[in-house]
Amino acid sequence: MLHFHIRWSSGTVDWDAFKSEQEAMAAAEHLALPGETYSVEQFDSDCAQCSRLAKLAAAPGSENGERRA
Repeated sequence: MLHFHIRWSSGTVDWDAFKSEQEAMAAAEHLALPGETYSVEQFDSDCAQCSRLAKLAAAPGSENGERRA
């Protein structure tokens, strides 16, 4: 599935997946700290970020919506 993530200037990719580039840009504008930069990147179904999150969600102890880093 085609989707977008925010990549912050630190190199970190935001965990939220957005359906459109415009939606991701609007979220980034809202979340960015003063002086913080970002880019919005397009991903497909092979997205490593989403795969990693799916594995975490399936891990024991995550059934209550807990997120592990």
